[in-house]
Amino acid sequence: SDDARNTKLEQDLNGDNAFDRVTVRTIADSGVTTVTVTEQDSTGKLQSRGETVPAANGLTVTARADADGDGTYERQTVSKKVLNADGSSTLTAEAMSDSGPAYRRETTVTSDDGTTVTYQLDREANGSFDVKRVQSTTSVSCGVRTAKVTEASGSGRGYYAETSVTS
Repeated sequence: SDDARNTKLEQDLNGDNAFDRVTVRTIADSGVTTVTVTEQDSTGKLQSRGETVPAANGLTVTARADADGDGTYERQTVSKKVLNADGSSTLTAEAMSDSGPAYRRETTVTSDDGTTVTYQLDREANGSFDVKRVQSTTSVSCGVRTAKVTEASGSGRGYYAETSVTS
């Protein structure tokens, strides 16, 4: 568009002189940018479509997918970020089908200084985390940096640990 609030990128990915992928980026008056990506066959028939829509505050993003091109979004993921009082942030992502409750939940907590990230996965969105991964980084004044990664099952049983030191 003339005001650059709407852009369209058409791509011929396989060289058959037909656009296979079309990406449309729209910026609303509120500043929210919606991105829609469609995949189509050589006749222009819709094969799949994905759309990403952030909330005006930027703390919630909804991503929807029409995997079979029938015009109905079968899946969506809603990601919500909370800025905690202690300076840390919590990002929760829930995946759900078009007809039901969440079937997968992920939570990521990042410390206020960004040195510790705790990721938890609830594969079935049943309220019980199946995987917990903690990644932490420390630096000392002499330039030595230590990074630690641990993974554990939902019961807390550790099954992976890694430490790396960089100087």
